[in-house]
Amino acid sequence: MQKTKFVKLMQQEMVVALGCTDPVSISYVSAIANKYAGGKELKRITVSLSLAVLKNATSVIIPGTTKCGIAMAAALGVVCGDPEKQLQVLENLESKDVDNAEKIINAGMINVKQTDNNAILYVEVEVETDSGTAKAIVKDDYNNLVYVEKNGEIIIDKMKSVEQDNEEHIENKYDLNDIWEFIKTADVETDLVHVKKTIELNSEIARVGLENEVGLQVGKTLMENMEKGIKEKNMANMAICYASAGADARMSGSPTSVMSNSGSGNQGITATMSVVAAAKYLGVNKETQIRAVALSNLVSIYIKRYVGRVSVICGATTAAMGASAGMVYLLGGNKQQVEYTIKNMLGNITGMLCDGAKTGCALKVATALQAAEQSAYLAMKDIAIQPTDGVIGKSLEKSLENLEKISKDIYMIVNQSITDIMFEKEMSI
Repeated sequence: MQKTKFVKLMQQEMVVALGCTDPVSISYVSAIANKYAGGKELKRITVSLSLAVLKNATSVIIPGTTKCGIAMAAALGVVCGDPEKQLQVLENLESKDVDNAEKIINAGMINVKQTDNNAILYVEVEVETDSGTAKAIVKDDYNNLVYVEKNGEIIIDKMKSVEQDNEEHIENKYDLNDIWEFIKTADVETDLVHVKKTIELNSEIARVGLENEVGLQVGKTLMENMEKGIKEKNMANMAICYASAGADARMSGSPTSVMSNSGSGNQGITATMSVVAAAKYLGVNKETQIRAVALSNLVSIYIKRYVGRVSVICGATTAAMGASAGMVYLLGGNKQQVEYTIKNMLGNITGMLCDGAKTGCALKVATALQAAEQSAYLAMKDIAIQPTDGVIGKSLEKSLENLEKISKDIYMIVNQSITDIMFEKEMSI
């Protein structure tokens, strides 16, 4: 694959986002529908979501607030959302906006339901005002606007083109060999500019998590324990510290933008900050750090093509698979050893399920990155789980196909069970 294609791939799959992408996507679609509806008096908001988005948008704190919930995300999109900012739609949010959103919720204007559309990632919002009704839909990606309708008149309809784009993605598959060639030959000053921006953005949210008591304080607590000598200051703990601190901040509503990976801010933070921290610990030069971060993110994107953009398998695990590849690169490993470490990860933490976006995600980031270091050091000794074992196949591609099968086979039953449990707890949506 040509360099320009990987540069474009990173620009497409590594996107700036403010807050967890599931509730933020709801705010984005609500803002679009409200814009087209017009009017001065709101009457009704109807939100229809796929099962995965329903699960992931329920418990996580909305950026710039202390609130969570699908209804709040939709209401804020109407009250203060700027649709031009896409996944930074709530960038201008103020405290008064939360109060106004709560008034809409308390007035019973919002109805939330599961869609009958079979798309895995689907957000539809219909807004009715005194001027009429408008509907907006994103599908297959959090900011992929495919449909807008106002008072029955279709304004945008890209539903069919989305299906064609998905087919093109399948035809343009690439493998680890292509990624490795790009990483080894890319020009740091031109081809990897987007990676530099990723490091800059995600370093800031890691700093927020380390310096403030946010979320579960996973990263901050680990840093304090290393400073006290309770925990050893090694590559794994440094990687865990910075990545989980970023997740702590993001999942607790920090109004700090991050560079996402494959539609997830936590995946972007995990794939980036773990490698940045490991590079600092190992004392490698800046160029090596940037190439390793690029490798980590591209491997994460590669694996997500198999498991799906929204999966029942925890995204921290796929991002940590990328991180383990980045660690091998930092340690001076070769392409074969990168493949070994991915296989070790696949045979270790594939079973970690996603039970929705929430503050506890920082703990999953920590667990996955502990495994990433173990896998990397084994790979550096040319040790890998063999194809006789579990889900591991004769090749990396076959192993990933096995992962894909698992993800698809258990998708509906696991997501439905988890969502049922969440709503049985009478959590606000």
